[in-house]
Amino acid sequence: MTLELAKSLLSFIAPDVIIKNFELVSIHESSDCFTLSFEEFPSLTPSELRGCDVKQDGFRNKIELHTFPQKGKSCYLQIRRRKWTDKLTGNTFSNHYDFHKDGMKTTNELGEFLKKIIEVSPINFSVIGHILQIDSTKIRRWYRDVLSGFLESGQSELHEHDIEFFDKLSGEIKNIFVPVCVLENIGEDMCIDEKQIGENFFTIISNRKTGKLAFMADTTRNLELIEASIPIKKQLEDVKIINRDLANCYRSFSNQAMPNAKQVGDKFHVVKLLLDAQQAIRIEQKRKIDTDKRKAHKAFKENEKARKASCQKAGKKYKRQKFVYKEKVLANSETQSEILRRSRFLLYQFPEQWSSKQKNRAMVLFSEFPDLEKAYNLSIKFRNWYSKKNIGTHKLILEKDLYQWYEDVEKLGLADLMNFSSTVERNEEYVMNYFFTNGASNAMAENRNGKIKKFINSNQGTRDRDFFFFRLKKYFA
Repeated sequence: MTLELAKSLLSFIAPDVIIKNFELVSIHESSDCFTLSFEEFPSLTPSELRGCDVKQDGFRNKIELHTFPQKGKSCYLQIRRRKWTDKLTGNTFSNHYDFHKDGMKTTNELGEFLKKIIEVSPINFSVIGHILQIDSTKIRRWYRDVLSGFLESGQSELHEHDIEFFDKLSGEIKNIFVPVCVLENIGEDMCIDEKQIGENFFTIISNRKTGKLAFMADTTRNLELIEASIPIKKQLEDVKIINRDLANCYRSFSNQAMPNAKQVGDKFHVVKLLLDAQQAIRIEQKRKIDTDKRKAHKAFKENEKARKASCQKAGKKYKRQKFVYKEKVLANSETQSEILRRSRFLLYQFPEQWSSKQKNRAMVLFSEFPDLEKAYNLSIKFRNWYSKKNIGTHKLILEKDLYQWYEDVEKLGLADLMNFSSTVERNEEYVMNYFFTNGASNAMAENRNGKIKKFINSNQGTRDRDFFFFRLKKYFA
């Protein structure tokens, strides 16, 4: 192998600055790593000593740098710089090289690679560490303290929009954390939602077209949100559509901060409320069965207690009996409790989505619990009304079908479904706006919330709060 070819191969492992100025003197392989040792060429006398009478005086302490892994093992570069002494003055000199950034012992190339892959997506530090055969806590520290700019300016910029709010009820001054406030991300079509992060609930305003966060504050209260959003007040006034859940606080905030926007009740939240009501009816049926079972067990224990006393009084031997509750077995060989428990996901689906096994179970379930069938049919009726196929339908036709649905729910008389019906009726204008805004929904916001949740779970939670929100802002804003 020629010298040039050897240097070319070595360039895949070591940076150019090392190949040009250092000689590879040894390669050591252990069970978990490779170590390549380099010594500076003896001919590279420091520029300060040129023309002087000098002598080589050994080496500086070695520097050990992480570089890219080789053959699935960690790879280290051990570098030793020479020392030269001026015989006349006795002063010692060495050459200086830009091997690595202060605060992290990696080659500059590996540092730049880490920065790039960490900032392109919310990837887990442990995954990066596994791939590069480097301890994940080191990678996190290197990125946080050296590569990201978090300590230099990122942490302070994170708090530049925080506000102090005087709470009249408690008489205390509250600090409202506002980690995201990006004017450029505000457009004509926005959505507002809440997201629990750690123990706190944050309000998030995001662009429905791009999915990017525009505003984020550690509060869900209207007055606090109004004051915190002052920096983007003008931009919010230009919003034309705001998609939100049915919470009163977001209705009030939208009325004041976005007076020109058409408010749309978010379909995801509305349908979720409907499905929760439907599941509550199923759970209530199961609760009744469990209550009967509990009462039967209680009666059995009282009977056993009396029987034991009677045996002792008569001088007879008491033999304890085992409690057996004979629950009704249905046509598909499941008990009432079992079929109710196993029908949870079945009730979320449309009938055409059922498998043959689910169809059979539904037939038995509805035969045994007719009220549950009626509630399910009304749920499907509402979901069919609240679908994309009705976008563009005349408002009078939509209202007629909705009012008929209200009446059907009232006739059935199931409290959970009636409560949902009342919620829709109170927010009818915002629910109906779905049809007149081309089906505006919070689907992108919910997708983003899922990504934030995944980001929290895969990145050691939110213990280092500021660093967490610094990264969240980079990825999602």
